[in-house]
Amino acid sequence: MSLDQARKERDRIRDDAEASRGAIVAPVHKPDRTKTVKVVAEEWLSNGIANGRWKSLTYLEQVRQRLRDHVYPVIGHQPIATLGREMMRQVLDQADCKDKRTMWVRTPTVADQVRRVVADIINFATQMKYRREDLPNPAAWDQLQYLYPSTTTIHTTTHHAAVEPEDASHLMARIRELDGIPARALQFILLAAVRLAEVFGGGRENSEPLLWRHIDGRNWRVPQTKKSKPLVVPLSDQALAVLAEMKLMQCEPKPEDRVVRCSKSVLRLVLVEIGMSGKQTVHGCRALFDTWARNIDDDREPLKGNLIDAALCHKFESETQEAYNRGSFLEKRRALMQRWADYLDDDSAARRHNLRIVRH
Repeated sequence: MSLDQARKERDRIRDDAEASRGAIVAPVHKPDRTKTVKVVAEEWLSNGIANGRWKSLTYLEQVRQRLRDHVYPVIGHQPIATLGREMMRQVLDQADCKDKRTMWVRTPTVADQVRRVVADIINFATQMKYRREDLPNPAAWDQLQYLYPSTTTIHTTTHHAAVEPEDASHLMARIRELDGIPARALQFILLAAVRLAEVFGGGRENSEPLLWRHIDGRNWRVPQTKKSKPLVVPLSDQALAVLAEMKLMQCEPKPEDRVVRCSKSVLRLVLVEIGMSGKQTVHGCRALFDTWARNIDDDREPLKGNLIDAALCHKFESETQEAYNRGSFLEKRRALMQRWADYLDDDSAARRHNLRIVRH
């Protein structure tokens, strides 16, 4: 054969040799089916963190705490390969030393969250070959629905307490009577109708508390909200006045300093001090604003619903609406928030003493 043919034959034989070496079957790795529920659960948590399963670090810690409190002490030592329905029932039937009712009846929301977390862990174990694929998931609802009632039939949702809008100015007047940063912080939250996480930070990766550099003129630029998006909060004259008071309390703070230098749990004590415990909650300030805004009699704004949702940083009614509506209604929200602040300053309503309570 010619030299060119010889080179081609050489390359063909070399390629065949490489292919035959790659075709050698690697030794089959036998899965470890002796792993316990606790070991697999921690592996599931690590896998979820690495893959960005949870946006909220607060929720991740809550899941980990649920496992430590309710799962590990009961079945944490059991091999996940042999986990069955009876073992799962031991978790859901736990009784408290003070309350002998089962966890499913005593705290149905927590119990159902524990069940769903364990179901996810078992599905993860099945995919990792720690458990046979033909075995049913003992934590799945279709395996337990005939043994336990639905949580909706045994649990009534309790919403955050809030006073009626007619009594909002009296609430503001009572808060204004107190001195100190906690009272000013609660006053600011009521005026801005924002979430606690947006003021104090935490709960989300890369989230920041309210810093002085976030205040830009008459706007507060929130880097990240619950919707994982930035938000511009228009500040009313009254909200800016509260910020000015807090700046005086801190004696020329730096741009990187926190605006609210206290714990968010202290805000509840402010409500206790003014006699509003059980009548108003901190998060209920948002419900109070929402109720007031949706019941303005002389407001003919056709986009009022979207305007209020934008002010509260809520999702719109549909995903299509959320995707297509790129506007922020900034100037309309500015007028709305100023009107809300003026309403809170209404002296005639502040004279009321018998507060009417509504739960939203």
